[in-house]
Amino acid sequence: MTPTIHDAIDVHAHSMLPSWYQMLAKKFGTPDPRIEGVAIPEWSPELAIEVMDRYGIQAMVLSNPIGTKDLSGDEAVSLARRMNDESAEILARYPTRFGAFAALPLQDIDATLAELDYALDTLGFDGVCLQTSFEGAYPGHPRFEPMFAELNRRQATAFVHPVSPVYSAQVDVPVITGMLEFVFDSTRAVVSLVCSGLRQKYPDFHYIATHGGGTLPYLADRISFVTEERGTGYEKQLSYDEVVAGLRTIHFDLAMTTSREALVSLRELVPASQLLIGFDYPMVPEKYIRPAMDKLLSSGVFSEAELAAIANENSLRLMPSLAKRLGK
Repeated sequence: MTPTIHDAIDVHAHSMLPSWYQMLAKKFGTPDPRIEGVAIPEWSPELAIEVMDRYGIQAMVLSNPIGTKDLSGDEAVSLARRMNDESAEILARYPTRFGAFAALPLQDIDATLAELDYALDTLGFDGVCLQTSFEGAYPGHPRFEPMFAELNRRQATAFVHPVSPVYSAQVDVPVITGMLEFVFDSTRAVVSLVCSGLRQKYPDFHYIATHGGGTLPYLADRISFVTEERGTGYEKQLSYDEVVAGLRTIHFDLAMTTSREALVSLRELVPASQLLIGFDYPMVPEKYIRPAMDKLLSSGVFSEAELAAIANENSLRLMPSLAKRLGK
């Protein structure tokens, strides 16, 4: 019997919230702003539900890949709050169709901690959305440690989405950053967290690396070998086995990562219980959802039980708030 996907929980789905869109239009002085060189697609909760119904997706966990990174000071703090309140309104209207990862004003760690508390405790969100790098700093930077300590205390989930690194304009390869720099920055983010020692210090929060972790599964052996032989560059020194162990604590979504080659590489690094389904809608158009499902199902990499876990069980385990809303 051909395997199928039922009641998928799509952990990689983006919302184009009014407050965020208005900020971009104001910042760039145009009613048609672009992000990372890409036009912003039309989006609404109702359109997203129509897409879900066409492909057997039970719920989408909404996030914004850029968040407040284009702002500073009070503007960033205010935008994060408005975005989270707007997401909460969507959850209130459609509690069984959406989850949400909170926007955080990472410019200010105290404001970040306050917004984290508000989003998780007051709004009942399912985790937080972080960027792979922020103002040139990666997760292993000491500025982020209080946030990771709090996420760890809560055993919360962090969905970590790539953005263009600060040096992108210096790369003389005329392709959009989403093609190459996103996957490279996802790799750097995990390496930073592990090689800095912060992952070992805070092992209890859940880190979701998007797009299959970028190049991480393919490079895991090289990263671990070079770290043992040449050091981490951080004060923390780690052995090959310690680096591998750290990398194997990461969860990975499969957005734009369902080729057999990519899945085999991921499966070598982590068990199927650490893989989650995602389609990157609407930044990746709807027409790619079915082919992604088909490639996953026909890959031959996973058993039917593992496919069921990837489709929803793994996500619900990481997001008990969503599981509760769905009656699971």
